[in-house]
Amino acid sequence: MIKKAYLYLPLGAHLISISLLLVALNGSLFRLIPFNVDPGHLVSIVTILTMLSALACYLNLFRVTRLTPKKIMTLSGATLVASGLIFGFVFAADTTVPSLPLVLLLCLQSISLTLLHYLLQPGQKKQPFTVNLIKGAESTRRVFSQHFRESLLQLNQQDDNNELTEQILEIIDATLHKTPAVLLQYENNEWQLNSYSAKAKQQVDRELEQFVSPLTQLIDHDSDDQVHFQDKQGNSFWGFHLNDDAERQLFLVLFPGKYQRETITRQQALDLCSHIKTILKANQQTRFWQLQASLDPLTGLLNRNRFFQEAEQQIEACKQQQLPCCLLFVDIDDFKRINDQFGHPTGDRILVEIAHQIKDSLRQQDLIARYGGEEFVILLPVTSAWQGTRIAERVRNRVQQYNASPLPVTLSLGLSAMTGETGSLNQLINEADNAMYTAKKHGKNRLEAGPSCSDLRLNWQES
Repeated sequence: MIKKAYLYLPLGAHLISISLLLVALNGSLFRLIPFNVDPGHLVSIVTILTMLSALACYLNLFRVTRLTPKKIMTLSGATLVASGLIFGFVFAADTTVPSLPLVLLLCLQSISLTLLHYLLQPGQKKQPFTVNLIKGAESTRRVFSQHFRESLLQLNQQDDNNELTEQILEIIDATLHKTPAVLLQYENNEWQLNSYSAKAKQQVDRELEQFVSPLTQLIDHDSDDQVHFQDKQGNSFWGFHLNDDAERQLFLVLFPGKYQRETITRQQALDLCSHIKTILKANQQTRFWQLQASLDPLTGLLNRNRFFQEAEQQIEACKQQQLPCCLLFVDIDDFKRINDQFGHPTGDRILVEIAHQIKDSLRQQDLIARYGGEEFVILLPVTSAWQGTRIAERVRNRVQQYNASPLPVTLSLGLSAMTGETGSLNQLINEADNAMYTAKKHGKNRLEAGPSCSDLRLNWQES
């Protein structure tokens, strides 16, 4: 980009030439300075210089303005008019002295040029930045050092968002020679800014809306596209989009300064961001397949293996903090009748809907999984036996009100609580499973508590 001082140089030359033309036509110029040349030829030369400087102004606006279709049409029309004036005066005029209508037209053109510079130039108050989208060109990416590649590979091992952000900033700081960088993260409808440079972070935070709008447009563009910002002082900022995660968007803004040749090149920054984006995408795909391997393909709940992994961690945490913990074993009553009478597609649909009914009845911290067939297991951390019965009854009543099945659907539930004797996950599951079979023997559609549930408030057991 040309510095702001040079943007108005053609306009200044044009205004000077039109002023000289008006003074010459008035005769004041010839009274002040004696000339040995024909005044008519001098006026003709000044007129042509005025027209050429106007044409140079229009061409300069093409070069320095962020063009839109409307601006292109306006500048193209004005350029054609300016070219036509030059052609008409040089080749069609009978005299070397411009006529009064032509002089008035040139004056009007000068006023229009001044207004165009005010409206189209990026230095006006309402627009603190000039913003340009730069399309990425196909080229071979730079091969970085072994240490840099090892640092990038560490991004695959980062699951925590804060650690991932810190790792990216460290790589950028080391690779781009401490070029100020700000990492913008959009998650849960909030923007978070992270940077090693307090000044750079403060500037982006102050003009956040000006940065955000162009950056978010990169989401729908090619991976190598970038945004170039420039403020009134000529400082450059480069914006990049780093990931394609719909739930969490990452953007990078670099501050190479006024004189880019003395810091980093745009291609270096683009190469680095392309490498980081590739690693983050691979990391995202890895997490996706890990999640898919942890879920039951029919209901979308956790599968048995993943439940055991997470439940054992929850139980161990409750033990260390001496907090209560309960487990529910749930079975859908007479589910085989639905499959036999209405077919497995109907049975699968009802099973999925019942799973959602159960999950919606639980708290956020509760852990539910499909144990097998029509059986579900639920871990209730930080929950006493009395609280567990209330949750179990809420689940049972919710499913009993489900009316989208051709046959009534009810649940039999068994409850166990963590004690000194039933301290492992397997012991909790076995006791809750036995209690569930007891509920079936006693008529189904009910909750039975195991021997570990010794809370005196469970007087419903006696009935």
